[in-house]
Amino acid sequence: MDKPTIQIGLSQENADHLIRRLQAFNDANHPLVALFRTQTNDPAPLHIFARDGEDNVIGGVIAKAWITWKWLEIDILWVDEPYRSQKLGSKLMDEMEQLGRENGCTRSRVSTWSFQAPEFYQKRGYEIYGELHDFPEGITDYRLWKNL
Repeated sequence: MDKPTIQIGLSQENADHLIRRLQAFNDANHPLVALFRTQTNDPAPLHIFARDGEDNVIGGVIAKAWITWKWLEIDILWVDEPYRSQKLGSKLMDEMEQLGRENGCTRSRVSTWSFQAPEFYQKRGYEIYGELHDFPEGITDYRLWKNL
């Protein structure tokens, strides 16, 4: 076996090669990982929006249902400032979690920064499973999950 050399530089061809190698390893070691790659609608995008009386979007949730893995992943929850403290975020999350269940999801996960809404999610039953401090500096990145 030759002594390895290290190459620094961008190469999409080499990156694609590594991705294929990792995918083959993952597929060989877990059947759900292999099954996921054969699904055309997985993950399925899920969107819910709130509108005011003039039909303006004032909030919403953007998520995806990982149907094969039975997970709901919340990407974005937003409520315009004037509509906060009216439980609109909770109503949106209730609807999204129900939509996740209707799509076969049994668990949900979300990522939020310390200045955003970790307490909101914890009040909804989400548990912190990861904290990354100083990402970016002075901010903690929280990862949370819950059973649906």
